[in-house]
Order: sequence, then structure tokens, then C-alpha cells
Amino acid sequence: MDLGSPHDTQKFVLSILRDRLVTHPPQYADTLIHADWIAPVDDTVQVLSGHSLALREGRIAALIPTPSARREWRARETVELPGHLLIPGLVNAHTHAAMTLLRGDGRRPAAEGVATAPHLARRSP
Repeated sequence: MDLGSPHDTQKFVLSILRDRLVTHPPQYADTLIHADWIAPVDDTVQVLSGHSLALREGRIAALIPTPSARREWRARETVELPGHLLIPGLVNAHTHAAMTLLRGDGRRPAAEGVATAPHLARRSP
């Protein structure tokens, strides 16, 4: 393409911009979170810089670069977290199932020195 004239240069620049513009309708999310870093739980063991998280109906809808999120997504709530690392919610899944073996029936302690809840209640004034 000959860029000799200002008109040709303008047409060239506009064609590049047109190719880069989002031509599809925006995506919608309930919440859009922009954090400086996001640590997803996957096999890559990496921290993503400059990414955003889109949430819809309590689920992750997208994990995308922040510039794309700002351009292509709309949300009812937007959370800005500059200087923050966004990590997955950690679930405390440990149990005390073994402790059920030590639990008494409420008439007497299950083991020497172990008090169950009914025994503690009787000691209260």
C-alpha cells in the first residue's frame, strides 16, 4: 500500500484499528474483579499478571487479560484490587471423625479426662 498521501495513511491506520476493535456484543457478568495478580489452581503453577476474573451466577465465567475484560465485559459490580493477589477460596475440609470414637453417650465420660458437651453443660451454674 502506498502511504504517500495523508488520506492513504489515514485509511491504513483506520483499517488496523477496525481489525482490532471488538465487533461482537459485550459479555455480561455479575461481578468483574480486576487484580494485579491472579493465582489459578491448575497444572501450570503460575501467577497471572494483569488478569481479571468474571463471575456469573456464583461461578467463574472467564479468566482473561484485564485490557480485554475492560473492553469486552460489562458487570453489575466491578471490584478493583490494585496491589492485590487474588487466590482461590480455600475450603477447610478436615474433619474430626476419629473423635466420634471418644464421644460418650452423655451419661459418663467416654474416656478418662475427656468431657463431652452434656457433661460440660452440667458443670455450668
